Parts: sequence; structure tokens; C-alpha cells
Amino acid sequence: MYWPTGNYTLLETVGGCPVDVKEEWRTGSRFHMGDGQNYISPLFNLHGNYTKKYFEHTFCSHVGMIDNTLIPRYQTYWDPGHYCIMRLHGKCPNGFKDGYIEMDDLNGFEALSNTKGTVPDGEYHRNTGFYFCCRSDGDLDVPIVLPKELPFSLFMASKADDCQTVRGMSYKKEFFVFDDENVDVHMKKEGAIPELKDCDNNTMIYFCFYTPLDCGCKDNDGNFIKTGSKLTSGCVTYECTETQNIEHLEVFEGGCSVGDVCRKENETWTETQGEKCNQNICQRDLDERGQIIFVVKSVKIGCQDGDVCRDIGYTKSRGCYVTECRLHPTSYMPYFYLRRAGCSDGAGGCIALGSTYTKDCITYKCRKETTRCGNEFVKGGCKYYGECKDPFMAFKGHGCNLLQCVMERNGTSIRLYVQNLVSMCSYNNQCYKIGQTVRKGCFVRRCMAGTHGYACHMGLDTGGCAMSDGTCLNVGDTYEDRRQCVTYYCKQEQRGSSVTFSKKIQTMGCLFRGTCVPEGSFHNISCSEYVCSVKVATNDRYTARLDPYKRACKDFKGNCIAMGESIEESCNTYTCDDNNSAHTPVLRFISQRCKDNTGLCRSVGAEWRDDTRCMTLKCNTYPFPNGKSSLQIAPSKMGCMYQGVCRQPGEEWSGGSCLTKSCLVTSSNGRYYKSVRTKAAGCKDPRAGTCRKPGEEWEHVFRNGCAMLVCITCDKGGYKPSVARYLCKDVNGRCRQIGDKGFTVKYRNRYYNGCECKANGIHAKISCGGKK
Repeated sequence: MYWPTGNYTLLETVGGCPVDVKEEWRTGSRFHMGDGQNYISPLFNLHGNYTKKYFEHTFCSHVGMIDNTLIPRYQTYWDPGHYCIMRLHGKCPNGFKDGYIEMDDLNGFEALSNTKGTVPDGEYHRNTGFYFCCRSDGDLDVPIVLPKELPFSLFMASKADDCQTVRGMSYKKEFFVFDDENVDVHMKKEGAIPELKDCDNNTMIYFCFYTPLDCGCKDNDGNFIKTGSKLTSGCVTYECTETQNIEHLEVFEGGCSVGDVCRKENETWTETQGEKCNQNICQRDLDERGQIIFVVKSVKIGCQDGDVCRDIGYTKSRGCYVTECRLHPTSYMPYFYLRRAGCSDGAGGCIALGSTYTKDCITYKCRKETTRCGNEFVKGGCKYYGECKDPFMAFKGHGCNLLQCVMERNGTSIRLYVQNLVSMCSYNNQCYKIGQTVRKGCFVRRCMAGTHGYACHMGLDTGGCAMSDGTCLNVGDTYEDRRQCVTYYCKQEQRGSSVTFSKKIQTMGCLFRGTCVPEGSFHNISCSEYVCSVKVATNDRYTARLDPYKRACKDFKGNCIAMGESIEESCNTYTCDDNNSAHTPVLRFISQRCKDNTGLCRSVGAEWRDDTRCMTLKCNTYPFPNGKSSLQIAPSKMGCMYQGVCRQPGEEWSGGSCLTKSCLVTSSNGRYYKSVRTKAAGCKDPRAGTCRKPGEEWEHVFRNGCAMLVCITCDKGGYKPSVARYLCKDVNGRCRQIGDKGFTVKYRNRYYNGCECKANGIHAKISCGGKK
């Protein structure tokens, strides 16, 4: 066997490079330094030099054949599978996808790196990178075929869990680990690449080492098949088994090759040829050497009926035909024999041969032709409103026409139809001659002859548009409807074979105070300005109306208030808006305040003094049972107005004549009551005319003596003077206190000097010189 043609590179193994055609193989190497921790798998069968500090890879590069006509008989090809090779000369072989892996060589030792001979595509400057060709389009367990004379290596494809099997070869899974630079790392990987692990700044690449089998089963090509392995040839899969130390190929599963399809053992299928169908089965058999073979055997033959193979003797009915599956007496080929035939009556029934039937005024006869049954025309007539009319017979039609049934023959074709002999037009139960006109509404119709003289009809001669007042508007003319402020024009339109007349709106305005105003004009209503707007709805209906342009409200004094603006009138606040069902601008009540006697507006809860009535007033909300409320001004504080002076509740003041006035205010159920009360302020000194306070003492001179009076409170209220103690009176009419000495008194017209005032109980006595 010979290696596949083309350009590619393999890692050189300990067995050297392939020797099938020495001229096609080139050798080379790549030397590069790692970071000191390179290592390889325990079993390692690559040629070259792989140490902890450096790797030297050696390569076997295939450079293709010079003359393709020299391709040998046992040339191999790159079969589908899961494996990788190295790229050479910029392109992968067919079926492969390329990828790239770059290892980061030790910095500072780049000068030691070198390449020799022919090397695969890659990066060979500061770092070492290889281009790969990988494929993942097959099954690992389906062997590919490559030359088996010498050991060789292939790379494991990415995400493959094992090596690709190769016919007649055993394999070992091996790897090498390159310790990449640990500083400023520049590792790369992209595209379709071999199985790779690149953690911890190490690049681990897996490859498979293949060696020829020297035991197992030998196939027809002389290749060894490993015991327990399977080999597929055509539609049969063989397994290499061992029985009593004898290895041999045993059929594992098989089938029959039918065209380009493998039919499984005991599988049935149907083949057709015309009406013949043949049902076959694939079964196991032995050839003349006693070897197992798989052959196609016929199960049955029959007649093909759609997708079903019918047995001989099967009868089927289709319409008016009955057929039977039979074998031809001379060719012995299955076919459907016609047992019974008839003609279809078009309604699901069958007409026997030689029988006649009538349908739509035509009589048919069923007769047998060479290949089928057919209906033969016997006689016929014209069908007119459910009646059959004989050919060439004239008759009065429905309406105003005189008609005739006509039969025409053209070879085997027969045509029956009704034609007009004399044509008139029927319109509103009246007959009109051709050319005669009649008016109805705004339309004038004319009796017109039909094509080929077949029929006539009342065609439109002239037309117009009917207006609301009953008048007719000619095409192109205009009509002004002042009640609706619309100007119409009449338009004629052709719709297929019919003509329509319709009134169209030319202009439309708005009705304003009994007058039509044009579209776009502005008009004032109260405080608002409106514009005449014309709009078209989806059904081409026009509407005109006065739409608000600038809207405002009129206040209670006739002034205009803009939308959203608020005013206060009689302590009530109003806002101009259109928040109502008619969407009309109106002054809407917002809030209310209390109006005091000076005309000022007071907010709810506010208090103020009314000195004219000696009270403090407050603006309150008073609720009604119906849920509404109103504002009321009510006293919150009240005093007493007395002689033009406002007195506060509880305040006391002098009322003259030893009297005290006081302001008394009470409330009940929210109402206030006030009164001015008078009470004695003390005791009135009759001699001095002054008012003595309760408990106050003062001297009082009697005609015959002197006393110290005190103002006391009576049991029933009020005050009165009472003698606290008596005093002594001197010659001058002055009162002397108990204990006073050295004063002069007059007694019975005699004067006594050096007198002393002494107590005698509550009374007083005068002692003068020991004598009185």
C-alpha cells in the first residue's frame, strides 16, 4: 500500500519515516527551549530529542507525486474519522480543516532555536508554532486504511476520547508537555487542533503511535483484524473472534445490496414495474464453498394498486369499472383484468352498456369503445327555465323576446343554445323596442340590442344625481344646500361594466347664527373663538363643525376669563374649564371663603376681631345631612360692650358709687350669652365719700367720739362698715389711738392737758392728770 497523495507532515517515530516511495518523503527538525520543566508520557515512541530543558522534533514530510498517472493500485486515501496531521505548503488535504497551536519559548534563548530540512507550516522565530489539519467527520471505531508496513503517528482530534482505529494496526496513546515561558506569556490556539491541555503555562499535546498487528484475523486484502474488532465489507459486518485458539472472521450482521441501498437481514420491500409488484426479502444462505452469503428472495408477486401490492385474485371497484388481479396466460405477468364496465351518469350512478339516459334535455347512450366506456349523444334540446325546447323550435321567452333553440354540429362536437329571433327590452313590466327610451328619476334608459343579436337590455342613456329637494343634478353641475352649508357636484364613475352617478361634496362650511361660513373662518361666541373645521371620516363621510380655537369663560361682571384662570367673586373662587359633559367653558366653583362685615374674605379657620360688637369671629364649615356644607361666620370669643368700651370675659372694672362691674360670657350649643354684672366694691365712707376695700380700716369721727371702722362682708353678700375699736377724740376733733399721750381734750367746756388714750374693752377712755 502507498500513503495518500498530497502535501502533509507526520511526526517521525522510532521506526523512522515511511519508505513506500522514498522520493516523496523529506525529513527535517525543530529545536526550541522550554522553561525547564518539559516532560513526556511514560511510553514515548517519537524520534528526536525530548528533554526537561528543550525539545527537538523530527518530521516526515510527504511532498506528493510528480506524475499522477503513476498512482499504484493499492493507493490509500485520507478516510473520514477523528484525527489530525500537520499542514505543509499552506493547504490541508480535502476533508480536513486547519488550526494553529503556538508554544511560548523561553525568553532570552531564542538564538538557540533552529530548524533544519523540511518542516511543517508554522512559526519559527521568537516562539514555536505548528499548523495542523484535523477532521471530525467519522467514527473512531470505524477503521481507516493506511499503509501498515512501518509504525507511524497521528494526532488525536480535539474532544476525542481515544485514538482513531486503523485497519491492521494497534495503537498507544502518548503525549508530550512543553513548559511555556512563565513571564509575558504568548501562547495561542485557534481553529481545528489536536487534543490539547494548556493549564499552568504548559502545552500538553496528545498523539497516537501505531504499530502493525501480527495476530488476529486476516481479511481478503491480507490485513490483520484485531481480535474483538469488527470489519464492514459491502452490506456485511464481520467480527474477529477466537474459538479453541483459532482466530477467524465471523458474520456479525449482514444484509443484501440492492442498488445503492443495503437491505437488512429479513427486511421486506416491494419493487414495482408497471402494474407488476414484487415483494422481496433479504435472507441468509450458503454459497458452494459453505460461506455465509445474503441473497434476495421473492415472497410474492401481484398487481400494484397505488401504494399496495394486491394478491392474485384481488377484485377492486373504481367508479363503473370492476377489475381483477390475474396472471397473463402467455407472459405470466400480473395485471388487472376488466370484468365489468359501464358509463357514469355524472351523479354517482352507473349506466349499463346499451342503456340510454337523459340529463339537462340531452339523451345519451352508453356504448363500449376500444379502451373505455363512453356516452354517445342520441338527441338533445335547449333547457330554458326548467323546460326542454326542441331544436329549431321558436317560443316566447320570459319577458319580451321571441326565442329559438339552435343546435350546431362541428364534427363530434354538438352545441345547443337559445338565441333571440325578435328582441325587445323588459323594464318595470313593460316592453320597449330597440332605441326606445324611458325616464325614471334622474336616469334615462334606452333599449339596446345585445351582441350577436342574442339579447337586448335597457342600457343607461343619460343620468344625473338626485338631490334632497327632488331635483336632478347633471354631471359636472353644482348644487348648493344652504341648510347643510354644502356644495355638491355630480360625478359619473365607471365600475366594471356598470356606471354609477353619485353626488360628491365640493365644499362644506359651518352654520353660524343662521349663516353659512367657509371652512377655516373664525367666529366669536361669548368669550370663546371658534374655527370652522371640515373632517373626512374613513367611509368618505364629511363632517363640519365649529371647533373651539380659543376658549374662555365670562365672569359675573361680563369680563372674559382664560381657560385655567381662576377668579374670586363674593369670596367664592371659580376656575374656567370645560370639565363637563358638553365640554363647554364655564366657571366652575372651586372653593369658598367667609366675607366679614368690612368686606374682607376670610379663609376657613381664620379668626378676626370685630371691635364694634366686642367679639372674635371665625370662618367655619357647617355640614348638611345630604353631605354638602356651607360656610358660616360664628363667634369664637365674645366680650361685653359697656359704655363704648369692650370688656373681656371675666374682666372687672369700677362702676362708681363703690360698685364693681364684671363681664360674664357663657356658651351653650355653640351659642354665646353675655351680661354685665354689678356688685359692691367695698364700704362707702360717708364722711370722706371714698370707697373702702373689704378689710380696710379707717378713722371715723362721731359727734361724741372717735372709732376705727373696718369694711366687712355681709352674710348675704355685700359689704358694710363695722366698728373695729373705739378711739379717743382730742380738743381739735382728731382721733387718738390707744396708747397716745400728751394731747388736750375739752370736756364740759373745760380743757384738760396731758391726756392719755387707754383701752376699755372695745371702748376707749381718756385719762388726764389722773382725772377725767
